[in-house]
Amino acid sequence: MKKIVEKEVHFCDSCGKETYVSQCLVCVAEYCWECEKKEMVEYKSGVWSSGLDGHYCLRCNSELLVNKNNPIHELYVRIKYLRMENESWYKEFKKRADATEKELREWLDERNAFV
Repeated sequence: MKKIVEKEVHFCDSCGKETYVSQCLVCVAEYCWECEKKEMVEYKSGVWSSGLDGHYCLRCNSELLVNKNNPIHELYVRIKYLRMENESWYKEFKKRADATEKELREWLDERNAFV
């Protein structure tokens, strides 16, 4: 069956490709997956999860980091720093946990050698 349909499509503002795009929350520039990696900053929406992630083009992100006049952007940045803090804490915690477990295994191995 043949149908005539009207559809809206998106084009990357960088490479011009017709595809799914991510949109800057400020200037609404749109970038495809490949261009997004070099033209945008992505902020996760949660410390342990994501979903309603925020995308900002490099120009808008730079301006917002300086001006600090966008409450949504500020919240995304705070979540980014909380994620970084969590990762840093976990690395240190993991190091201490591994060392303690290793020490216990060594102690148990020595003790079992004499039983």
